[in-house]
Amino acid sequence: MNPQILHQLLFDEDFRQAYLAGEPVGSLDELDALSAIDHEQLDRTVRRIERDVFESLQGFKESWERVSDWGALTRSFMKSPEFARSSEAPVDRPCISIEEAFYRFLLPRLREPEERERLEREFFTAIMEALAKNQDPFFQILDSRIVRSKEGYH
Repeated sequence: MNPQILHQLLFDEDFRQAYLAGEPVGSLDELDALSAIDHEQLDRTVRRIERDVFESLQGFKESWERVSDWGALTRSFMKSPEFARSSEAPVDRPCISIEEAFYRFLLPRLREPEERERLEREFFTAIMEALAKNQDPFFQILDSRIVRSKEGYH
């Protein structure tokens, strides 16, 4: 099966809903492979991915506590271009950390200065914890306020 189609089934809710509704997706060559997909297993896998993404963002706990529907926010984040650039999305190009992707996703959605300050504090704590665990990360850091030196990141 084309990896791009599998990626879309797992990470693109609109594409997945079209597939589940019986709309044609993929090429004729892939129809057999697509027809073998168990819809219940697909749904369980997608929900597990959503939980994994949510759990990877526990450093943003204060921000999450103010959200009434974390599932909807997680799904919205997973549809975003920020998530597509993250280390959690299977891509063949340089990525950013899930922490930075979520920070970049949520920041423009916050209006109150104290919410933005809390998110920024949570982002810096979460990214520095990730960098403390891995001094040579596989992801890029786009935020210019985080600098690498011989001693590490600061």
